[in-house]
Amino acid sequence: MLFSKRNYMAVGLEEYKIVASKIPTEAEPVPSIYTSNIFAKNSVVARSLFAKLMAKQYKIKQSSMVVFKCELVKQEDDFEVKNYRIDFVYRTKTGKQNAYKEVRHVNKCCAINALFQEFGSRHKLKGSDISIISIKQIDASEATKMKCLTYSSEDVKFPVFKKIPNVEKQFVPVSQDIFK
Repeated sequence: MLFSKRNYMAVGLEEYKIVASKIPTEAEPVPSIYTSNIFAKNSVVARSLFAKLMAKQYKIKQSSMVVFKCELVKQEDDFEVKNYRIDFVYRTKTGKQNAYKEVRHVNKCCAINALFQEFGSRHKLKGSDISIISIKQIDASEATKMKCLTYSSEDVKFPVFKKIPNVEKQFVPVSQDIFK
């Protein structure tokens, strides 16, 4: 269901669940299986980001790794706004910084996209400079940031705008609908 001409659910990111392991060898016939959720534009970029993660954390090269599954995680499209807590690490000129942010959005991909947009505009960071550690949905009682608390309460009220034509009644033709 769309409320405007712009589709707010269509962002440039998708969530992929990737399952992989090392290629079995004689020294290690049953290697460990690794899994991760990656936010990327498409499955090719997601596999590449996963390979970089494996090389950084577990010292496993892409050539010695086999990917079992790379599946797209379906996002909720109920258009209900939820609170998300995002834990992430971002790289600056002075080093790496650990941070977390609370974001209100309709699904995980939109929340991650909002995080990327905010840090791109405020701190001049690219998406490749931000590493997402975890993202989870939180209740309004768990929220601590004022940006989330303002709109999380039950009795919040928004103004209802009504179109009032700025012409007198005698000049409006009766047979036409002026609001199309």
